Amino acid sequence: MYDETEYGRESLWSHDMAQYQGPALYVYNNAVFTTEDWNGIQEIARSRKRDDPLKVGRFGIGFNSVYHITDVPSIFSGDQIGMLDPHQTLFGPHESGQCWNLKMDIKEITEHTDQFAPYIGLFGSSEKTIKDGSFPGTLFRFPLRVRPSQLSGNIYNKEKVLELFESFKADADTVLLFLKSVQEVSLHARESDGTERMLFRVTASEDPERKLERPSSLKTLGLAIDSYSNGVLGGKVTCATYQVNIETQDETAKETQSTTWLVCNGVGGRGMCGDLDTLADDLKFIPAIGIALPLTPVDDDEGASSGFSGRAFCFLPLPLGEESTTGLPVHVSGFFGLTDNRRSIKWREVDQWRDPAALWNELLVVTVIPRAYFTLVMEVIKRIQTKEDQDFPLSAQGSYRAWPDPSRVRAHWKPILEPLFQDLIQQPVIYSLSGDWITVDQAVFSELDDGEDSTEAVISYLQSSGMRVAKVPAAVDAVLAAYPPTLGKVAKVTPALVRHVLRKTRHKGSSQEKLLLLEFVLSDGCYSDLIGLELLPLQNDTFVAFSSSVNEKDAVYIASDEYPRSLYPGLEGRFILESIKPTVMNSLKEAAKSRGRPCIQVQELTPERSARLIKEILTTTWPSRDFSVQWNPGNQEKKHPSISWLKMTWKHLYIYFADDLSIFEDMPLIPQAPLEDGMDSVELLRLRTPSPIIFMDEEEAPVPEGLPDVMKKLGGIVMKKLDLCLQHPLLKNYIHPSSPSALLQMMDRSTSQRVVNQISSLSSKQKVALRGFLAGLSEITEKEKRILQELAIFEKIGPCTEKGTPIFIALKGAKALHHSAKLPSDVRLSINIIDSSDEAAIRLIKILNVEQESPYKYNGTLFRLPFRTEQEASVSEISSIYYNTTDIYSLVDEFSICGHRLILFTQHVGSMVLKYLKYEEPNPAAAQDVVTMNKSVWSSKATYGPLSILKAAAKVMKKVANTNRVPADVPKSGCIIRIVVEEFHNVFRRIVDLQSPLFRGSDEDPSSYFEMAAKGAQNKRLTDEMPQKAVDLTNWLICSCMDVTEALKFSLSESGRRLGLVPCGAKESTKK
Repeated sequence: MYDETEYGRESLWSHDMAQYQGPALYVYNNAVFTTEDWNGIQEIARSRKRDDPLKVGRFGIGFNSVYHITDVPSIFSGDQIGMLDPHQTLFGPHESGQCWNLKMDIKEITEHTDQFAPYIGLFGSSEKTIKDGSFPGTLFRFPLRVRPSQLSGNIYNKEKVLELFESFKADADTVLLFLKSVQEVSLHARESDGTERMLFRVTASEDPERKLERPSSLKTLGLAIDSYSNGVLGGKVTCATYQVNIETQDETAKETQSTTWLVCNGVGGRGMCGDLDTLADDLKFIPAIGIALPLTPVDDDEGASSGFSGRAFCFLPLPLGEESTTGLPVHVSGFFGLTDNRRSIKWREVDQWRDPAALWNELLVVTVIPRAYFTLVMEVIKRIQTKEDQDFPLSAQGSYRAWPDPSRVRAHWKPILEPLFQDLIQQPVIYSLSGDWITVDQAVFSELDDGEDSTEAVISYLQSSGMRVAKVPAAVDAVLAAYPPTLGKVAKVTPALVRHVLRKTRHKGSSQEKLLLLEFVLSDGCYSDLIGLELLPLQNDTFVAFSSSVNEKDAVYIASDEYPRSLYPGLEGRFILESIKPTVMNSLKEAAKSRGRPCIQVQELTPERSARLIKEILTTTWPSRDFSVQWNPGNQEKKHPSISWLKMTWKHLYIYFADDLSIFEDMPLIPQAPLEDGMDSVELLRLRTPSPIIFMDEEEAPVPEGLPDVMKKLGGIVMKKLDLCLQHPLLKNYIHPSSPSALLQMMDRSTSQRVVNQISSLSSKQKVALRGFLAGLSEITEKEKRILQELAIFEKIGPCTEKGTPIFIALKGAKALHHSAKLPSDVRLSINIIDSSDEAAIRLIKILNVEQESPYKYNGTLFRLPFRTEQEASVSEISSIYYNTTDIYSLVDEFSICGHRLILFTQHVGSMVLKYLKYEEPNPAAAQDVVTMNKSVWSSKATYGPLSILKAAAKVMKKVANTNRVPADVPKSGCIIRIVVEEFHNVFRRIVDLQSPLFRGSDEDPSSYFEMAAKGAQNKRLTDEMPQKAVDLTNWLICSCMDVTEALKFSLSESGRRLGLVPCGAKESTKK
């Protein structure tokens, strides 16, 4: 208590005492000084002559600290009042103090009323107390130093006292932790008018239900200390634990704070460590320590200890600073050897390596503190387990706060760790998430972030699989890493562990849990270890196992913005679930990129893979090979894709398959009509080459009537308008413009017979329309020419069909009538003549280079020589000669026998034919051959043919005619000419026209003529015995510049004989 009262200065022991009657600091204790206490105080006073009072022994420094604020401390306890005078100036020479007994010195006390007035009226002391001769407590009075003295230059006043009070408040909540007797400290102030008020109070108390716990523990410790002091062997550390509540009440700030601590005190047993025992005896120390753990509310594990920093105590806290900070999560008090200034613990440094107190401290840290610390941790767990007190302010998870964090522990205190942790990890000190306490070896530790969605699912699955999962703070993780268990490895919840468990225990939870497990097992990037795990989510809400299959049918694809899932309807079982987290999707993409063996079947889409999937959709929906298929957009029952899908597909093809559509060959992708929302049915055409699709744009040019039907009958598929989605640059290979070439190409792909049948099925109007369309050809190939020549689309000149429709024929084998020519309607034609009176026919005939025929034009020279009859001869002015049957026969016979002479030397005539046209035959083309003669080169000695030889001979003859001599340098050459004469007796024998009155006289009898002719040698051909056809071969040597002798020699030479030449007159038929 700080007392501002100014006491009287009249009745004092001496005048010099007046300066100590002013403001003073009082300290009150409700215990009475013992004789030993008085002796101790007197020893402190008497030691002034020998030593500096600031450097006295272990217990003296505590009291001598009062000299920082006072020069004359006094004590009122029991029946004595004592004053100390270190200066030895107040009570006589060499007197360090004065003591008054209330009974024996009552007269002196009564006479010096002002001197003893400061002890009356405070803390229960009164005049009656003086009269009764006993004060039931101890009161220290420290008059404040008002001027410097030999002891100290510190001047104290009210402000400094209050500062001293404030500094006490800073440590007030721990001051009482390790004190055995003091349970309350309060700070008071007394005004000069006598008004007294409490400023601050700190108390240490026990819970009512644990009221005996602390006394019992202290008793146990007392017995252990006695045993050790008496040399009784113990061999182990005796520990006692109790719970204490420290409450601070600050009346100035109007604040009250309460902290609960679990305190474990321990006393080392004699015999545990010989060096420790020796030092204890030498130093008069006891191996006693105390450890205090702050307890926090159950629901707030961070709570009071969140900023906690353990400090070292020597019963009372050492001054705050680096020296007193331990880095432990507990306060540690001990019977430590302190430095001379009493501010820090001694450690063996270079300058005090052999200091016994420093060695004592280190041994205390290694031997006694670890065991007491272990006991404290186990007691925490025990109290949590038993829950004797439902208000025990520490949760199971909070028990880990008692574990030291190796990274924070200061170097001098690290020796505690190894023995402490070696003991702890053998015990069930790990609290599993299932609610039981297990050893480190039994636990699987989770370091998962509780903020992650997958954490709960992973832990739940592992627990359901029989694993005992625990979650500990990072500091405990560090402990387990630095001090591993006996098995050498701490099991942790990792993606690899979960994958291992999944292979042994199939997950049976919900789809959402599977997705969370997938997220976790992907997190370490070990994609090859996914094989066999049924965690791959598909768009159809199922899961399949990861596999290493490289078969495209087993592939599972990842959709993207470039390859949206909507592009592949019906393939939900081939795609990763789109709704999974982006992080999971990214991991699966990484897995798809890291394909190797072993690998997973997940693949990112490429144009080629996308094409395969689109083809799979189409072939599954329309398995037939029909060029045109029925499409019911959006029909769920038939699983037909929507209209938007087809538009999206064409956009996809435009982007990724602009240069090549061959992979989509034979796929039904072309809508025959423009697409509109709500359409129930559309025809889809296949991308096929060659393609029968023809686009007839009615907006660009009018379509001839009937032409679309013609193209359909010819196997074409007509499109009159394209949907806007059909913008692909290569569609021209599949959708042909309405052109004659496209139509001819389509015909070319069909068989000739099929084309003939298709053309024949067309109506007359359609054939005319087709002819008009084909006439639009600008250029034509040889193949197209051949096709056009075989199309029966040209009208034949002549009679119509029975139905009155024109007859259509092909150009091949027919003639074309010149468009300017006209024929009489009753003309009977022997060949097929095409009417070319319309522009289409004219253009096609010109394109095909077909020569147009005119009825009044003959390609050659035709002489008609009508035989002059007898009647005509009688009136003819030219000649009276006429020809009868016999004469005509003679002409035929002469032509047969001697006609070869007519062509032997001709340059341009190689053949001659005698034909016969029967009277009743209207078609001149039906005339029959009677005699044919053909000239050909059979063999040649020179390099020139007969024509060249004849030309050369003519040139020589011209020179001879001009010069009358043969040039000496004229080359001599020749060749063999063969003439074949064929006579058809069967034809000639049936000439009945010779009996016509036009060719016989009035007296002639045809029957007698034939009888006479049959008797002649040269008429044997008319008999039945003669063959129907006779062939006569003659070979002729044509030579230039050879006389007869030379020709004869040549024919008799080896070359001539080899050629079969013989002189004239031989029986052979060969002539020259």
